[in-house]
Amino acid sequence: MKIALAVPLRKGGSWGFLKYLVEILACWTTPDSGLSVDVILPEGILDEASFQGAGIIKTNQRDYKNGFRQMGSIISSGGYDVCLLTLPRVVPIDGVPVVAIVQNVEPIQRATYSMPLLWRMRLWALRREHIKALSRSTRIIAISRHVKNVLLPFPELISSKIDVIYHGFDTKELQVATRPDTAPDERFLFSAGSLTPYRGYEDLVRALAHLKLRQMTTPRLFLTGSVLDQSWYAKRLRRLISDLGVSGQITWAGILNRPEMNWSYQNCDLYVQTSRAEACPNIVLEAMGHGCEIISCNNPPMPEILGECADYYPTTNHIRLAECIQAHLDNQSVSGKKLRPSAPENRIEAFSWRIIASQTLDLLRTAAGSRS
Repeated sequence: MKIALAVPLRKGGSWGFLKYLVEILACWTTPDSGLSVDVILPEGILDEASFQGAGIIKTNQRDYKNGFRQMGSIISSGGYDVCLLTLPRVVPIDGVPVVAIVQNVEPIQRATYSMPLLWRMRLWALRREHIKALSRSTRIIAISRHVKNVLLPFPELISSKIDVIYHGFDTKELQVATRPDTAPDERFLFSAGSLTPYRGYEDLVRALAHLKLRQMTTPRLFLTGSVLDQSWYAKRLRRLISDLGVSGQITWAGILNRPEMNWSYQNCDLYVQTSRAEACPNIVLEAMGHGCEIISCNNPPMPEILGECADYYPTTNHIRLAECIQAHLDNQSVSGKKLRPSAPENRIEAFSWRIIASQTLDLLRTAAGSRS
């Protein structure tokens, strides 16, 4: 089977997006797979990635200004059996079945958190494009049941053509760990993700302030992630940190590489998830795979992904979050060794990249067969 893997990005993708491409291709491009896979993407996009075993076809860097017509032409005339559209963007593809993946739920869901007007307008435009692209697709992959539930209210989308296939985790990610230069020397909470309006880090900041006010144990918070164009959120968060007097409890690490992330997972007292807009967060899978003790907001899809491997607090309820943090810190042994739960080791097996790649390939074969 000949597969076109279309990447209609306008600029560089996230770490989670790149990880998905690399892991899926690693499973598909083995010598005995019988598959031929071409990655079609704009010039200058994901140049740092190594898509071993796949053909690479570059389109004009500004093809998006022409509605990805060059990309669509390459796929339509390339003799492909099926196209995997890795982002729900409108690409003019003729005669080839298309399976589209929804990896980012923020443009589609109805947001209840604060954001700048321009950011809200951007999401509105993306929502229109995403739904249009999905309605034209042969099949749709939602990377959690939550994503499928968000899609179902749109009358253009048919439930029967939406399949749930999660993202994955590979134990090889546990192998190399390097201490970041900025890592705290004392006990610390860890949370990761770019500083965007949906991240919800204010829950953690307010929880630390509550612990400090109650004169309880106030651990350091180790935050890592990039500050994107919408620095409005970063400025707002820094102002909140200053107003609440917890600047001394927070370390901003910026972007960490993979070994540094591994060390942070392995050495934190708690991993805390506060996000309001996730589809199937790779970071949560990584935290679970590393055996972290996890506290998460109860916003979907976190309970769906983590199951019994986390304690939950009501989203935005910083007092309950502070109570959960205190309870976990008090549950340390006298020696200081963390009391790791055993459940994550069993649950994480369901998120194997090989399983995800196999399920996706089966769906592509089904879509390819629909052409006849």
